[in-house]
Amino acid sequence: MRPALNALLADLARHGASLTLENGRVGVQGELPPELLLRLHRHRRDLLPLVERGTHLSRR
Repeated sequence: MRPALNALLADLARHGASLTLENGRVGVQGELPPELLLRLHRHRRDLLPLVERGTHLSRR
């Protein structure tokens, strides 16, 4: 996994957010600052396979 994705998942966990799969799209549960939402948006295509496989859950 790319370092940028690892850092993003760590930041999401630090803010208490979780990723969900909603109608084939990555969603987020929790309040996030705007800069973190922007990073999430930039990596959304890379995150989709991780969320589908549940790989992101091991990063908590």
